[in-house]
Amino acid sequence: MSDDPEEKMRNIQQQIDNPETVEEWEQTIPLRVKQLALSKVLVNIHGRDGLVAVVAHTDLGECYLRAKYLDQAIEHLTTALTLNGTLFSTVAGTKPYHAHVLKLLGQCYIETDSASEAITLLEKALKLNVLLKGEEDISNAEIHLALSEACMKLENWDGALSHLTAVWELKEAAFGMRHKETADVMAKMAFVNAKKEMYDQAIDLLKRSLGVYKALENCRDLCAHTAVTLSEWHEQKQDIISAIEALREAEDIYKSAYGVSDKRTIRVKRDIALLQLQRGDYEDALWELKEVEELEKDVFGPTSTHVAKTLKAVGTVYIIQQKYEEAVGCLEQALSICKEQNNKTLAKDVKKKLDLAKTQAGL
Repeated sequence: MSDDPEEKMRNIQQQIDNPETVEEWEQTIPLRVKQLALSKVLVNIHGRDGLVAVVAHTDLGECYLRAKYLDQAIEHLTTALTLNGTLFSTVAGTKPYHAHVLKLLGQCYIETDSASEAITLLEKALKLNVLLKGEEDISNAEIHLALSEACMKLENWDGALSHLTAVWELKEAAFGMRHKETADVMAKMAFVNAKKEMYDQAIDLLKRSLGVYKALENCRDLCAHTAVTLSEWHEQKQDIISAIEALREAEDIYKSAYGVSDKRTIRVKRDIALLQLQRGDYEDALWELKEVEELEKDVFGPTSTHVAKTLKAVGTVYIIQQKYEEAVGCLEQALSICKEQNNKTLAKDVKKKLDLAKTQAGL
């Protein structure tokens, strides 16, 4: 291998392959440490400008940030910020990079639950970035997004929505309405509206996101998860029919992708049954629960806690329908499983319902 530090630096960059997960970022740290050491050689011995070291500190700081080593991240990013500030008058490109470092440092403080400090840094980053690149530059989107996260930490929902609206406008201008990045921002806006209990707005935004996700490849799980969230928000509005419809959509997605016996499909079917109970559709709920019971027996085993919980739910429906003998049969099975699994909490609840059913049945 060549002793040329420039070539070694290029080799390091070639080895780094767009890390995404925490583990991948952590695996990148040793390479970034080498990069920092080489940058010092280039600056102190070969006379390269200090921006090389600034970039190396920043790259290493970002690795530590993404890998959740926050103290180390703050140390290197603060060093990068300080050093970069000394180069403004002598090295081209340092001012735009300053905004980038401020953004990363702000993200560190969000992670350490120091949202107010994060906002101060991020507002400086945004002001500088707008000054240098203009309000409509797409690079402002990531800063607005970080500011929205800091606002959410402080439960400043209006502030979060303001920044997310700015992100939405920038993403729509850059990518169009039917792009996943635009849909992701709408989903975040929906979440904030739900936090404000503005469920009509939240549902409208999330439905629009879901429409985009459906048209994309490899988004099945995201579509199902989004449909489940829509169901939860419909339930908050007491719109049980719409809540069930949304869960049916999630069920269809999971069934198509993974089969009827998949755990995700079963969980959604169970949630549908519970919503049917809320609505008073006891026969529909009973049919759904019995199907869930059979699936759970195959997937989890006939004496699993899952089956016990479903038998308890079936027994509860029978009590409501005043079919007390059927209720006793289900609840006795559920209690037997609870004892076998040593699940005392569930057993106590089942025993209470079983005693009620026996009393009503005259047993």
